[in-house]
Amino acid sequence: MLQSAREEGHCYLTRQQILEGVQELILLEKPERIEQELHEMERADELKMRLLLDAQEQVQRCYYAHSLYFDENYIAARARKMAGGSLPVQTEKLQQWMGGYCQQKGIQLSDEQEASILQLVSRRLGILTGGPGCGKTTTTRVLVALLQAMGREVLLAAPTGRAAQRMSEVIGLEAKTLHRLLEFDPSAGGFKRREDNPLPGNFLIIDESSMLDVHLAAALLRAVPPQAQLLLIGDADQLPSVGAGNVFKDLIESGVVPTARLTKVFRQAQESRIITYAHQINGGQVPRIDSPFHQPALWQGGTDCLFIDSEEATQEQLRFINRVKRSYVQEREDALSLAAEPEEAYEKSSELRIPAKFEHVDLERLIQTDTHTEELQEVLRRVHPWSSLHWGYSAVDMVEKLYKSIIPKYLGPSVEIQILTPMSKGSLGTHNLNEVIQQAVNPPGAGKVQLQLGGRLFREGDRVIQRRNNYDLGVFNGDIGRILSIDSEAMSCLIAFTAGAETKEVAYEREHLPELELAYAITIHKSQGSEFEAVILPLVNQHFTMLFRNLIYTGLTRARKLAVFVGSRGALKTAVNKQNTALRQTALKELLQHDSGADDGPLR
Repeated sequence: MLQSAREEGHCYLTRQQILEGVQELILLEKPERIEQELHEMERADELKMRLLLDAQEQVQRCYYAHSLYFDENYIAARARKMAGGSLPVQTEKLQQWMGGYCQQKGIQLSDEQEASILQLVSRRLGILTGGPGCGKTTTTRVLVALLQAMGREVLLAAPTGRAAQRMSEVIGLEAKTLHRLLEFDPSAGGFKRREDNPLPGNFLIIDESSMLDVHLAAALLRAVPPQAQLLLIGDADQLPSVGAGNVFKDLIESGVVPTARLTKVFRQAQESRIITYAHQINGGQVPRIDSPFHQPALWQGGTDCLFIDSEEATQEQLRFINRVKRSYVQEREDALSLAAEPEEAYEKSSELRIPAKFEHVDLERLIQTDTHTEELQEVLRRVHPWSSLHWGYSAVDMVEKLYKSIIPKYLGPSVEIQILTPMSKGSLGTHNLNEVIQQAVNPPGAGKVQLQLGGRLFREGDRVIQRRNNYDLGVFNGDIGRILSIDSEAMSCLIAFTAGAETKEVAYEREHLPELELAYAITIHKSQGSEFEAVILPLVNQHFTMLFRNLIYTGLTRARKLAVFVGSRGALKTAVNKQNTALRQTALKELLQHDSGADDGPLR
């Protein structure tokens, strides 16, 4: 139960959650045995317990796995200690230096940017946060230059390779992945950089800090030298970490860690519809995004964000279509076997019991349809006037056409396009879209080697993603590459991973291949910490269970040059109006605010 909760982002489960969950799993005749076992495990120190107050001020016994319990404690203790420390600085002298530097570089800082730099340069632990277009990157560039002028040794890092490479490009200083910075040791299963072997720098800056889970955040803090400073940069409104915890947001909401929040969207950024719409979505406002089918001139440019109204059949609609067509075929065969006319068979098919929501459907026209798009047009009660269905394209068809021809036509054949979808399942999930795009842009051909691995098929030239950290190969969860060659007999392949201007070729043997999957389409969760030139965002009601504001906000802000929504404006409205109320169960915020110690009574 605790492992399952961890995979959902929780650090602990309450006593009641454990009792109910375990009983649901194993259906004991005497469920009181579960509580007996729980008490025994607690006495044997096989798990850890913390007393927390819930929203109703009731004391709850909350149970942890050891690693999460101690990591959460460590983060709280170290962060609280660092947050209380500061270094003396000469404010006027720093302001004069920044004024001269910015004038020389043609940079104009806002008042809140300047105030943020002056605040963060003196703090042992600080946070810089803000949405897209608010100047986090410019603020960081000036801060780094100032620190170097002050003689500080600055280290830059980010959770993913792509984020680290982007950080290097915009700051002009090498940035590493956190695993590389902390020197992960596969043989020991941990990091070499710890309290007894801390990092060499005296000012650490970590970008995309919303991706930090409890384990990685604790490892980072253990490696920070006693007198060093640490700055965490990120957007608290993006999706939380894939791993357990909600570290970045908990640090901010605790009020304990000094936080500089940038809110002003710069004029240049305001010209970007991606940034404008992202802020509207984050504020709970449904943006009015233009359609190129309504305004064809938009295909030529003039905006960096488009909405293509399109549709995909729901499971209910598909079942209805299949039932009607099967019924007609069966009755036609029965009629023919009795030497009846086919028209008589159709009359019988019209006797089907039709649900009220499909009473508008013309059964004869539905039976005569030949394509998925034609079927959709018949079963939908209303079709949007700008829908791609009027041009013969379903949502899947439209995604394929955008990927294969439309976007490369306007942004160039070498443009990096990434499909980001809320889910893996369904016609607009990653599984189906990867098969569709692979067949469209990299079909089988003479001399092109391919490799079948279970239900997955890889071909030379395919875009692929690494699904877990592999320290032996030096590739990490979320790294995206392209297959250069395949040896089908040896069951191996050579993959090129590119981040910015750097390309690394990695040889995959048979045992490593299960860690790969196609990456023409990936989930929005897997896109965290990455940016792509062009992003296609399928958004339909079949994604209902995953339609949340921060998910769409995160997906949209992954696009650098162009973002194209494909689907239903109703689905977009649903997502914008729905916040994920399934809060992660963590105690970090309370631990930070609880000065008297982690084990002194229940925490609020």
